[in-house]
Amino acid sequence: MAEDRSIDLIDYLLIFARRKKFLLSLGAGTLILSYLIIFLFVTPKYGAQALIIPNDQEQIGGIASLLKNFSNMPVNIPGLKKSSNVNLYTTIIYSRTTLENLINKFKLHEDYDLESREKVLKALTDNINTEETQEGAFIISVLAKTPEKSAEMTNYLVSLLNEKIIQLEIAKAKDNRQFMEKRYHEISADLKLSEEKLRDYQKSSGLLEAENQTKSIIETYSKMESELATKEIEFEVTRKIMGESAPATKNSQIALNEFKSKFSGLKKGAEKDGFLLAPRSIPDKAIEYYRLYRNVKISEAMLEFVIPIYEQAKLDEQKEIPVLQIIDNAVPPEKRVYPKRVLTSVIITAVTMFFTMLFILSREIIGKSVNPKVGLLFSELSFRRKQ
Repeated sequence: MAEDRSIDLIDYLLIFARRKKFLLSLGAGTLILSYLIIFLFVTPKYGAQALIIPNDQEQIGGIASLLKNFSNMPVNIPGLKKSSNVNLYTTIIYSRTTLENLINKFKLHEDYDLESREKVLKALTDNINTEETQEGAFIISVLAKTPEKSAEMTNYLVSLLNEKIIQLEIAKAKDNRQFMEKRYHEISADLKLSEEKLRDYQKSSGLLEAENQTKSIIETYSKMESELATKEIEFEVTRKIMGESAPATKNSQIALNEFKSKFSGLKKGAEKDGFLLAPRSIPDKAIEYYRLYRNVKISEAMLEFVIPIYEQAKLDEQKEIPVLQIIDNAVPPEKRVYPKRVLTSVIITAVTMFFTMLFILSREIIGKSVNPKVGLLFSELSFRRKQ
């Protein structure tokens, strides 16, 4: 019966137990040595933190308070909804301009011991940490060799962020002001032209105010119709009573004929009168009047909308109000954040012990193997010159 040469769990433990002194010494030595190397050769880093929140005046400034009054309009006005500030903050913080300012102010070439500008920028980028909290606040931290320098760099970075946002807000307000100023002049010119067209039409048509004037014209024609009917009855009565040759009858007939002629001329538009218009021309003239009047009112409404926004944009352009509220300024931290000496040493020791035990186990298994292919493998892997 063939001998069972397999290795079970107890055999593994026996292999390690026979080398327990070596393994314990290796583990303790690796732990101590790695800790000392980290302590002596790895530069510690400290990370001071600043906590900020955006000011209510951020984004579109004072114009927002004006536009909110138009929130019930059937259209959406761009800019009323605040977008997240995180993308803006991180873009500014990690921009080359901001990083260059930090490098120049704190002479980070010396700290990082690097000559390449790109490498210094990369190192600084890795040493800046940003985070948004669930409450909407924003945390900024810069790693440095000393607690004091970390606090100074973090606070300086916050000031650079605030200055840049102010510049962007002022530039945005300037663009708003220029746009609203252009629209103001355009609308003012349109309003002036509309008013002049309405005035000229009122002069040429005689229609000064469509609704009330049309009502008055209709009432006047109604009264004239009644007066004409009255004069006709008066003439008939006079003629029957006094006869056709009577002076009174002739006078009544002359008055009736003159009234009819005048009235007929007014209705046909032949008579030029400053107030009474021909009935047939009233609809067309009223429509044209209302079109011109509507253009005037539209321009007036647009001007009323634009003027307060234009004035507010001029004020916003002059503002330099800080847009960031600093809740906590960065202060020198008491503990370093890098490196984690104990944790790193434990990890190095664990990895070293794992590969050492794997090597011992593999060597033991291969050494006890009766498979002829193992011997052939070692012979093929041998670097000795074959005879």
